[in-house]
Amino acid sequence: MHVHPALRGMSWPADAMTLDAADLARITTRLAPLTAWRELARHDPARRWYERVVLTDAIEVWLIGWTPGQFTPPHDHGGAHGSFAVIEGELVEDVYDGPSLARPRRVVHLSGSAVGFDAGHVHRVANEGQVNATSIHAYSPPGLPMRCHAATVTDLLERARERLRRLEPAEAARRIDGGALLVDIRPRGSAPVQGRDPRRDRAGAQRAGVAARSGVAVAHTRDP
Repeated sequence: MHVHPALRGMSWPADAMTLDAADLARITTRLAPLTAWRELARHDPARRWYERVVLTDAIEVWLIGWTPGQFTPPHDHGGAHGSFAVIEGELVEDVYDGPSLARPRRVVHLSGSAVGFDAGHVHRVANEGQVNATSIHAYSPPGLPMRCHAATVTDLLERARERLRRLEPAEAARRIDGGALLVDIRPRGSAPVQGRDPRRDRAGAQRAGVAARSGVAVAHTRDP
């Protein structure tokens, strides 16, 4: 059993049992108002931040930080029941009728709201606002893999962002001087928060520093 020190004063189901969506929603509703999350949560514009704060034979609980524009691909939770509650900001959930991603419907979850879902629930979750969002997620049984389904081009770009290595300004400058190509694949919602595309910035001498700070990908190109 693993329980974050901030949560050790609470009781947790330890036996191997499966909690349903209603049980999990009650747990995330109880957890969301805790002030400890303000110190624990992180928000990284390069990728979604997350930390598992509880793991027992019955449940796992994750804390997730979302910067503007970050989202998941369409996915389910491998047969687990689940719930999430929004601690701050707001999240948009696209819910689908199964892995075919048919008949999507959109639900906006405001700060303080919680939702539970049964096994087989297929959804996509995003922070489409202009401020950071934080959420707490619970799944039962624990340890089942998240399964991604057919993705749009936007979803594929998000997967590519997850694999990018962030460059420091000096390294970015060396790459650019060596002929690297700057490609801005940030989510649309990130640009107003993180800054302009450096190629459009009149301060061309500062373009490498801006690129590294704002999350613009820098990639080498070679002739075939």
